[in-house]
Amino acid sequence: MTLNQLIKDTRSLGIVVLFSDIPDSKGRHLKLDNHKIIMIDKHLTDDEAIQILLHERAHFINNHYCNHLGTTTFCSKQEFEAEKARIEFNLNNYITSTPPEYWDTFNFIDYFGFDSHHENYINESFQKIVKNIN
Repeated sequence: MTLNQLIKDTRSLGIVVLFSDIPDSKGRHLKLDNHKIIMIDKHLTDDEAIQILLHERAHFINNHYCNHLGTTTFCSKQEFEAEKARIEFNLNNYITSTPPEYWDTFNFIDYFGFDSHHENYINESFQKIVKNIN
């Protein structure tokens, strides 16, 4: 999926996508009144912007509205849930676009820039997909 396709799909969910200078972050999501907005750093490559957009839009899909009053544990849980959505999207694309003999979770983690603490979830998800294919 291209960045433009993902932006169009995100807009169909009622989410505005803006590109701007964001010095301290690659992306943010916020809700102002009834407007859902995702801001993405305009200096990112299309591939980087896709990953940030997938993550930030997962927050809206999961109704995550963490703010400075939220606990660290609660916000960390929301961050992990957003990453799970990004993992699942990328895994499905990876499986359909990569020949089975080249499937490798470590390459997947490295290519998409996932933190190593997501490795167990990625391995479990990968095995479920492979099991359903066979």
